[in-house]
Amino acid sequence: PCSAQQFFDVFFRYIRNLPFLETTTSAQYARGLSALNAGTARILVEQVASALQAGFGKNASLHLRERDFQTALFMVANLARGYEPRTEFEVRDAENHRADLWIPATDDKKPSFLFEIKCLTKTAGTPKAVRNALEQAQKQLACEAKGAALKPYPNIKRVASVFVGTTLGAFSQEG
Repeated sequence: PCSAQQFFDVFFRYIRNLPFLETTTSAQYARGLSALNAGTARILVEQVASALQAGFGKNASLHLRERDFQTALFMVANLARGYEPRTEFEVRDAENHRADLWIPATDDKKPSFLFEIKCLTKTAGTPKAVRNALEQAQKQLACEAKGAALKPYPNIKRVASVFVGTTLGAFSQEG
């Protein structure tokens, strides 16, 4: 695994080098943030994975942790107007889960997003392991979505993402 310092150095260098108003990449983030407003998180998740790949490369032995993807998604989600992202959000369900990332809308007309992120090494990222991790994330999201802290939000999208190394291996969105 890379250190947290290596992760932040590369990601912040990548973000600092983006003139958000003029580059193709900024237009891509705008597209992902717009898709979030429209109710889908997939484009934004793919863009964050691409940004991390651009920063770290597709090194066969590189393995980022759940926290790395969580932080990167949190940082980009903070660019979205009308959302107040939070990490490790206590959903207050029966099993005391914490959502990896909670992106609640400040307006009832917009969807809110509950994320569960799983990470596998390239070696461990077999198709079966990816399917199992996705199923585990979906089950956890189903429990978390019943949490008392989420009751005030009428439109919750449950997003499960499985990363293999720095690549998005599987994605699902329900709700």
